[in-house]
Amino acid sequence: PPSSPTRRSSDLLDSGGSYSTSATVRLPAGSDGRHYVYVITDANTDGAPGNPQRVRTELNNGGDNSGARDQYYVHSVHEGSANDNNRGSGELTVAYREADLQVDGISLSTTSVGAGSPLTVSWQVSNRGSRETRTSSWLDGLYLSRDTSLDEGDFALLADAAQIGPAAQRISLSQDGRPKFLRPGESYSASATFELPDSLSGDFHLIIRTDTAINSDGRQRSTIREGLPGLVILGDGTGQVREFRDEGNNQASTLLSITPGVPPDLQVAQVGAPARVLAGQKLVVDWRVANRGGDTPASQATWNDLVYLSRDRFLDLDQDHYLGYRVHDHGLAAGDSYDARESFAVPAHLAGAYYVFVVSDPARAWGSGNSGKLRESGNEDNNTGAAPQPIVVETPPAADLKPTAVLLP
Repeated sequence: PPSSPTRRSSDLLDSGGSYSTSATVRLPAGSDGRHYVYVITDANTDGAPGNPQRVRTELNNGGDNSGARDQYYVHSVHEGSANDNNRGSGELTVAYREADLQVDGISLSTTSVGAGSPLTVSWQVSNRGSRETRTSSWLDGLYLSRDTSLDEGDFALLADAAQIGPAAQRISLSQDGRPKFLRPGESYSASATFELPDSLSGDFHLIIRTDTAINSDGRQRSTIREGLPGLVILGDGTGQVREFRDEGNNQASTLLSITPGVPPDLQVAQVGAPARVLAGQKLVVDWRVANRGGDTPASQATWNDLVYLSRDRFLDLDQDHYLGYRVHDHGLAAGDSYDARESFAVPAHLAGAYYVFVVSDPARAWGSGNSGKLRESGNEDNNTGAAPQPIVVETPPAADLKPTAVLLP
């Protein structure tokens, strides 16, 4: 930024005289190579404070000169047409000195892990630049990708379910209770433990990016798996540590093999209903749902059970008569089951035999996606059960109004 050393107007400068002065300035961060320092004497400072860009303009229009004499030239020298040589320069070679954070190493608690399982990652970062960092705090991000580069379809492993705050680990360096800047050649170690997303399988790349400006964003769709948020770049993408020409070497990756876990498998084991019910009245339905697969993930502990009436043994979610639903909100361990009971109003216009169906966590219902709210990895087609026998919906007897007495005056 330009500097504005000022020579006081009370210091008269005789014809042929000279003066010397000096200024201490801060060079812009990231500067490198040949530059020029310009000095402008009698500089214009009427614009933005501290930003003189040109020699002050001379007032040569004639007329009343009281304003020029008493105000303008109190802070300027009248040079007439001789103010075209008020600028001088000198050459300056600036040596580049900036921080350069690099990820030196990554270690995993295991290189082959089951989907939905915990994983601990440790990493080391060093400053390979030529000056200390200008800040003591920044973010290191951990990401899951199908290749060694980051894009908006990858997944931030440290993102929480509510997506509140940065999806990264805060690095805060200190020494003796005070903030510490990372000097050239110094390094630090960090680690994080988290649960991998469920319903994954295959070979992936775990990417660590130090001083990250990449965050989780639910508006982006991850290509890692349906239902996961993607990534977004915050600000100009340079993070908290300004590294200028060395911003492009802040990440490293390692291979991670994810094996599929045993997926859950919800099945409606029993459905019970009375033999008969009146149209327009309440129907009490009992049912049992069993999990004949693996444990349901903690992140998928809530789903809905829907109840229908159907004319035949084939349930059609679009055509059959929907009665209502019940929420199940505490997951289900492998081999466990739960019982439910709910009463529903039978539509008044129905009559005849109907099968009572219960479907647990139906796919493509209420925005639940192709697998429902719980991902069963191919076990979604057996989530429906029906009562063994149809119920008979009877029309209530018609009303029979009859006057019982007639009173005359």
